[in-house]
Amino acid sequence: MMTGDRKGLAMITAWVLASPAVSLGEVKGIGVELEPPTVPVGEGTVLSVRVQGGDDQTKPVIKVDPAVRVQEAGVRPNGPQIIINRRPLGIRDVTHQFIVRGLKKGTYEIRVEVPDGDEVAVPEPVTLTVRDKTEMEAKLAPFLKLNLDRKTLFIGQSVPVELNLYYPEGARIRQIANSPSIPADGVLIEEMTEWLRSGEVGDHSVAVVKGTLTTLKPGKFRLGPSEVSLALSFPRDLRMGTSKSYALTSDTIEIEVKPLPSTGVPEGFAGLVGNYQVEIDASPLELDSSDPISIKLRVTGEGDLRKVEIPAMTENGEWRLYEPERFEEKNRQGELTGIAFTQVIVPKADHDAIPAFRLPHFDPDQGRYIVAATDPIPIRLNFREESAAVVSDPSSTGAGSGSRDEIPDAVAPPVAEMTDILGIRSGFAQTWATGRTSFLRSPLFWTMQAVPAIILALILGSVVRKKMSERAGVERLPTWTETHSAFNGIVASAPAREFYQRAVAGLDAWERENGNRLPEDEEVLEGMRRIRGRHDFIEFGGADSAGDKEVDSSERERVRKAMAALDKMRPSVVRS
Repeated sequence: MMTGDRKGLAMITAWVLASPAVSLGEVKGIGVELEPPTVPVGEGTVLSVRVQGGDDQTKPVIKVDPAVRVQEAGVRPNGPQIIINRRPLGIRDVTHQFIVRGLKKGTYEIRVEVPDGDEVAVPEPVTLTVRDKTEMEAKLAPFLKLNLDRKTLFIGQSVPVELNLYYPEGARIRQIANSPSIPADGVLIEEMTEWLRSGEVGDHSVAVVKGTLTTLKPGKFRLGPSEVSLALSFPRDLRMGTSKSYALTSDTIEIEVKPLPSTGVPEGFAGLVGNYQVEIDASPLELDSSDPISIKLRVTGEGDLRKVEIPAMTENGEWRLYEPERFEEKNRQGELTGIAFTQVIVPKADHDAIPAFRLPHFDPDQGRYIVAATDPIPIRLNFREESAAVVSDPSSTGAGSGSRDEIPDAVAPPVAEMTDILGIRSGFAQTWATGRTSFLRSPLFWTMQAVPAIILALILGSVVRKKMSERAGVERLPTWTETHSAFNGIVASAPAREFYQRAVAGLDAWERENGNRLPEDEEVLEGMRRIRGRHDFIEFGGADSAGDKEVDSSERERVRKAMAALDKMRPSVVRS
């Protein structure tokens, strides 16, 4: 037997599905709006297409001149909807939004087509007017610029490349829609960083993306243009309740890639291109024969340091070289500044110096092959005198095959000389081999080993718990209930900065829990914009004194009403 709630839901569902006015696949109405209809060159405007009826496959198609760029900005429902089995009950009513940007001055007709079954619904077109920028708009307009110091390169050469974004000083980057990239042929561009602010130039702030360009083949090639879609907000302008959108296109750069010369190639050249220097440190410099020497080779310079291999010893016939270890040296920004190699070498004959190490490469600045080399390092070898061990004939003493204990105390047992550092046995290994391991059976020994291990485990456990706690604290964002309660608890004498910070924290929480959708009520929406505008003015507008003053009673009451209205629009009753 059905319960009352289930029976009621079943009746509602049956009524909606049986209603002749409901058809999930049929388009009932289309509305098109372009706001604002007139924009300067390069700036964006919002095209909204409201579709009543249809289904998830009903997506508008925008037809416009190639001089106008169109980018999807999302879909939002118009009012709350009930969703059952991923299908809306009732007529589907959504608005598709697009960012439209004109790249050239002119008037353009924007035509919208909406699929409707086997037919296409075509509402009245809208007109976009793209005008020249005013002198002030042109002065403060954001722009994009490619930066490459060298225009003539050689094959295999690696050089830094940058994409610089200039935007008005005082503005904030709300969003950059696409990942940074630099289109190019015949070259490889990699290691692109995220956008980093690098300072100010004139009336503009500068954000930069850095990468590495490596040439792959000879010829003439073009870099760019790069395209970036971004949204900026202007805290100094209180009328800017929303952000402005821009479509930026960078300049292009022509480069020429030359092949490497076929003459004068040094022995051992492996295709390394750049300008490199090699340094060496070694110790000890005074040693006995067959003793090891530790060396450290460091390679620095301009070029792709990742391709650098260990420099070769010029005369290695009388030296034993062990496997080197390779290390990367980076600065605080994480940029590669050098490559270091550590290696153990052992002289196999009498030497008075460590030979030079050489690194052949092609120097693009000089246009010729270069061999970077270290200077020989003088060393002093002290050869040990070979002492002849005289062992008497056992038959002359009358001793037969006696045991080791029968050797007189004055005669030490012979010890084989070890000449290879990798074969020297440690004192512990010798002790183990001779069977002197009685300490392993001592309880005191194992107690001394266990106590530090337990202490270390407790310390590591405490560190892990602390890190997990910090991570949980970072990942968790405050809820609407928490932020709204904090806002309501603020005292009337609180400064404006704290008042609006708490209010904006509440707006952020409300939007997160509401799927980043804004309320449909224009009065509430305008109140949210006003709150954010005042907050941005206090935080970023340079008016430090404004944040220290109290909020007047009328303004405080308007903000509280807006927050109370949002509280009534509980996110839990909104469905997408």
